[in-house]
Amino acid sequence: MSVTFFFENDQVKHAAEECYCCDPSNPGADCPVCKGTGSFLYSERVNSLNVHNRGASMLLSAMGLDGSDLYGEEKVETFKNLLNQAFGRARLYHEPAVDVGGLGTGRVRVISPEIGEDYMTSRLFNLKKLVTAAERAGADYIHWG
Repeated sequence: MSVTFFFENDQVKHAAEECYCCDPSNPGADCPVCKGTGSFLYSERVNSLNVHNRGASMLLSAMGLDGSDLYGEEKVETFKNLLNQAFGRARLYHEPAVDVGGLGTGRVRVISPEIGEDYMTSRLFNLKKLVTAAERAGADYIHWG
């Protein structure tokens, strides 16, 4: 599961790719992805940041927002101010790697990577780039969900 940070009037990039479900040289009309065309279209925002739920929760908490609510919005200027404050708190957020369960335990194996200061600082800089793009585009809000 993941959370995407974005702003409302961002540009959208459209692209086409070869179908991955069937042989593009002989696509079948019953293919659920390309519907027999051999390729499929997709759209994505030019400026967005996608992070896993745990990382998003920690980023929002470091900014002083409710880290348990992974859907929300904040005015760009307010978000920018909270983001600048979060840089000083990044070193306080650390979670060790987790690897539990698996073969012979009778439980599903769960692996979760370590999240440390480097991860937090990197994602905060990514959010700062997003805020800069939002300001240039004249956006009013940063959204996440």
